[in-house]
Amino acid sequence: MVKKMISWMGALCALAGSAYAASATVWSAADGNGTVPPVNGWYSYPDAKATAAEAAGAKATLTTATDKSKVLTLSVSKTNTSSAAGMGFAWAKSNGVISLEDYAGVCLTYTAEVPFRLEFKQSTIKDYDFYGAMIPAATKMTTTFIAFADLEQEGWGAVKALDLTKQQALQFGYKQAFVADYGTTNTISVSAVWLGSNCEQHAPELGAGFAAGDEVVLNEGDTLKLDLTKVFVDADEDELAYVVEIDDSKLVLLADTLYKKTKKLNLITKSNPVGSTTVTITATDPTKKSVVYEFAIATVDRENPPVAVNDAYTVKEEVKLTKSTILTGVLANDYDPDGGTDFKAELVSKTKHGSLTFDSTGAFTYIPDENFFGADTFTYRLIETKTEEPVAGNVANVVITVTNVDDPLIVGIAPGLTLTLGEKVYKLSDTLVLAEDFEPVSVTIPQDSLIFVDPDVTGFLTPLVKSSGVVTAKYGTFGENHVIDLEPVANVNGVAKVTLYAVDGKDTASVSFYVMVTPENDPPVANADTYEVLQDTVNAITAKKGVLANDKNPDNAKSTLKAILIEQATYGEVVLAEDGSFTYNAPKEEGEDVFVYVVVNAEGDTSAPALVTLNVVYRNRAPVVKEGVADTVGTRLAALLEDFKVVNYSKLEMQSWFSDDSTAVTKLTFSVRSDDSLTSPVIATNGYLQVKPMKDACGEAKIILTAKDAEGAGTDLEIPAVIECVNDKPEPKKTVDTVFVGAKTTLLDTIDLSVFFKDADGDTLTYSASTNKTMANKVDCEIQGNLMIVNTKKDLTLESGTAVPFTVIAHDAQDSSSFILRVMLSADPKTSIGSTIVAAPKMNWQNAILANRGAVALFDMQGRVMWKAKLPVSEADVRNAAAQVQGRKILQVNKQTWTIK
Repeated sequence: MVKKMISWMGALCALAGSAYAASATVWSAADGNGTVPPVNGWYSYPDAKATAAEAAGAKATLTTATDKSKVLTLSVSKTNTSSAAGMGFAWAKSNGVISLEDYAGVCLTYTAEVPFRLEFKQSTIKDYDFYGAMIPAATKMTTTFIAFADLEQEGWGAVKALDLTKQQALQFGYKQAFVADYGTTNTISVSAVWLGSNCEQHAPELGAGFAAGDEVVLNEGDTLKLDLTKVFVDADEDELAYVVEIDDSKLVLLADTLYKKTKKLNLITKSNPVGSTTVTITATDPTKKSVVYEFAIATVDRENPPVAVNDAYTVKEEVKLTKSTILTGVLANDYDPDGGTDFKAELVSKTKHGSLTFDSTGAFTYIPDENFFGADTFTYRLIETKTEEPVAGNVANVVITVTNVDDPLIVGIAPGLTLTLGEKVYKLSDTLVLAEDFEPVSVTIPQDSLIFVDPDVTGFLTPLVKSSGVVTAKYGTFGENHVIDLEPVANVNGVAKVTLYAVDGKDTASVSFYVMVTPENDPPVANADTYEVLQDTVNAITAKKGVLANDKNPDNAKSTLKAILIEQATYGEVVLAEDGSFTYNAPKEEGEDVFVYVVVNAEGDTSAPALVTLNVVYRNRAPVVKEGVADTVGTRLAALLEDFKVVNYSKLEMQSWFSDDSTAVTKLTFSVRSDDSLTSPVIATNGYLQVKPMKDACGEAKIILTAKDAEGAGTDLEIPAVIECVNDKPEPKKTVDTVFVGAKTTLLDTIDLSVFFKDADGDTLTYSASTNKTMANKVDCEIQGNLMIVNTKKDLTLESGTAVPFTVIAHDAQDSSSFILRVMLSADPKTSIGSTIVAAPKMNWQNAILANRGAVALFDMQGRVMWKAKLPVSEADVRNAAAQVQGRKILQVNKQTWTIK
C-alpha cells in the first residue's frame, strides 16, 4: 500500500490540500500526544452543558486511557427516538471543511462492546442524516477498513449525495434505534485512524544504489548533495522523519539544517580538513518503523580562493562618503577559507551615479552626483597574493544608498512685479482698496513674474491661496497669468492679507499682498418670522423668542435694536414691545394672520419692513366646574369626627360636577390629592372617590380633585372638609406587665409609669396606683408625677421571689385606662441581672422647652416646618403656634419629638 503520514499540526493543511495520492495517518495512540486529530481535537455529544431536553436522555463521557487510546462511555434512552451519544473530531477550525476525495476509505483500529455507527459529518447535510457505516463489536483491538463507496445515509432524512470535498468531522455514534438489539450502553475505544486504500503497512528501505558501508570522497570547498527521497523508499509512501548523525562533526559539517523540510541533505568539510568520518542517517515512518544508512566520508584538503562578502553603505544626498580604514572598508567582512589575509581587493565595475576612488586595501571614497538620491553600486573581487598563480575569488556587490535631503522651496519674484485689478495696476507692496460688499473681482499676476520651485522636483509648482479674513480668495490660471478671485464677506470691512503659497511636506514658500475693504453704512436687517398661536386667547411671546431674535445690525452687533409695529394684524390684535416681545389676542377662528414691523438701530437707521406670520391653531379648553358645585360639594364632609369612616363619591357623581366642550364627561379621567395630610383621598379601582381618615388627625382639610379631558387639559375642584377633634384616652402598652427589681426581701424602688402608656394626643398624664388588701398591709406606694415609689413597711420583709401586683391607672383631662403591674422581687430571667430597675423620669415637652440651649420647631404631618424658635420658650408660645396648624403636628425640641394636637 502507498500512504503518507500526517502529524498533529500538519494534518489539516495536508488533508485540506488533497496533496496525497494514497493514504494519510490521522491519529495514532502509539504516537502519544505527538500525533492527534487535526486542530480542533476530540469532542463528545451531547455536550455537558446541554439541557435535559437537548440531551434527550443521552450521556457521553470521553477519556484518554493509559495507552493513549480514546475511550467513549455512553448511554441512550430506551424510548426517546431523538436520543443519541457519541464522540468525534473536527478536521478543521471553526467547522471548516476539507477534502477526502484522494482516498478510498478510512482504516480504524478500535474495540467496542456492541456495534456502533461511524459517520462522516458533511457540511451540505443539515438534518444530521450523515453518510456512515455500522462497525461490528470487537473485544480486542481490531483494525478494519471502511470504504467510502460503501457509506450510506440512514434514510430518515433528506437524500443528499456523498461529497468528499465537504467533510467537517468523523463521528463514532450510538443511537436509540440500536437499543432493541444491543441495549442502552456501549463503550468504544479508538487506537488509530488513517486514510488510504487498505490497512497494510511497510517499513522504509534503502533505495537502489545505496548500501550500508558506502564510501564517499569529499573535497574541501565541494558540497556532498544527497536526495533523501532517493536514499530511502517507502512502499506506503509514508511521510518519513530523518535524523543525521556525524561521528566527527568538526571535520564534516551540515551545510544547512533544512533537510527535514527539503529532503535534501548537504554536507561540506571544514577548512583544511584531514581524515575521514562516518555519517549515519535514520529514516522513520509514523508507525516507528525505520531503516539506517551508514557511510564513510574521506576528506581532501585543497587550495580555496578568498571570499568577498557583499557590503552596504548609506550616505546623505550631496555628502562625500569616505571609508579609509580596514575596519570600515569592503575587506572588513572578507576572509580566506584556508586562513590568513594574503589577498587584495580588485575593482570590477564602477558606480554609475557618482565618482568612486577605490584602493586594493578595500578603502574607497564616493561622491554622489548633484541632486542624486537612491541606490548606486560597484563590484569587486579578492585576489590571492601568497601564490605564484594568484587565485581570484567571487565577485561581491557593494550597494551605496544615497538618502534624499529635502531642499527648501524657492519663490522667484521678478523685479517690478505688478498686480492688475480692473484698470488699475499695483505694485506688490501696494494695498488694494475695495468698498464693503463689493462685487467679486479678479487680480492677475504674470506667471513669468512669480514662480514657485522645488529643487527636488522638475518643473514649477502650482500655488494655493488663502486670506486672513474680510475677503475670500480663490486661485486659478488664465492664459499666462495667475488669477486670484476676491469675494466680499457680507457687511465686513477691514484689511485682509492674501497669500499665494506652495507646500512640500513641512516646507512652505509664500508671497503676500494686502486688500483694504472700506466701511459702508448698512441699515439694520429685519427678518421674517412665523409663530404658532392658540385661538380665542391672548398669546404672549417673550423677548427671547420675539421678532428681534433673528434680526441683525451689520455695522455694530452690540447696537440696541428696537421693534416698531407699522401694520396691525388683520383678525386679531398685536401689542408689540420695543424689545421684540408681543402679545396677540387671537380670534375664535383658526387660520393665518399677519402683521408688519421694522427695526430701528441706535444710530436711527431703519430696516426694510418684515412680515410676521401667525398660524392660529385650535386650543383645547380644560373641563369646567359647573356653577354651584363648589358651594355644595363639601356638604358630606362638613361635620366629620376624628378617625371617621370612609366617605364615598361615585364616578357618576363626580362626572356630574364638570362640563367639557370637547370630551364627553363619561370620558373624563380623575385624580385626587391632599396637601394637608388630614385625609387620605384615593380613586378606587371601581372609579369611586374615597375620602379616608388619617389616624388621629383633625381640623379643616381640603381634598383636590383633578378632572382631565382626552387631550390632557385639567381642572382642579377643591372639596372642603371639617374634622372635629376627639379626645384619645391613654392606652397601656400591655394589659399585664412585670418589673424585676432583683432577688431581695425588701422594696425601696422607683418605677417610671410613663413607659407603660401611650397617648395619641400627647396629653400630660397623671397616675394613681393601688395593690390588693394583703400587700397593702406590707407595701406602701406613693405617686410623684410619673414616678411610682414602692417600699416595704417598716420592720417587714417579703419572701424573695414574691410578686407584688399593682393596679396602675393613667388619666388625661377626660379619660383614663389601667393595667396590672407586677413588681417581682427576683432577677430578670432574660438577663439574669438582679439589680433594681429605677427609671429616670421621662421629660415631657413642657419641661423640654424650658432648656437654655438648642431650638424648638413645629412640623405638620408632611414634615414642613410651620414654626421654629430658640430655647427657652413658654408653653403658651407652643400652643399659639400649634393653633395655626390644622390637625396633628410634630413638636421637636433638640433631638426629642412629641406628637400633639
